[in-house]
Amino acid sequence: MITQFSLPDPGSHVAVTFEFPSYVLGQSKVNRTIITGIVEKATKFTPPNFVRIVTDFESPVRVREIPLQRVVNIQYSDGRLADKKQITKQEKIYSVNGSRGSKYVVINSNNIWSCTCPGFQFRKSCKHITQTQGN
Repeated sequence: MITQFSLPDPGSHVAVTFEFPSYVLGQSKVNRTIITGIVEKATKFTPPNFVRIVTDFESPVRVREIPLQRVVNIQYSDGRLADKKQITKQEKIYSVNGSRGSKYVVINSNNIWSCTCPGFQFRKSCKHITQTQGN
């Protein structure tokens, strides 16, 4: 069982603290950053289990999408902290043949579907997932 934050409600003003690995070659440290802004409703291109934030400061990248598994803390503007919830990780992995002979991996993790095919990487949906859900 894993513990993870719930998605904050759209329109909430939050400060999200999250960790990510260093991208400097030869370093294995973890960086920690805080982003403040307003939670925006997910778009069809927002990956599942990501919090979408419009930052409240001038930046070339005003919209940030942060994976919940990297979030360390969420604090609302009124001072309260977000609660974590227990998630039972249920993951099923399927091997699917593509139409041109390629093999792809379809994953259903807590009813969140993903596929390794190029179509899913671009559209966030594909025929391999539809095919697997039908079985």
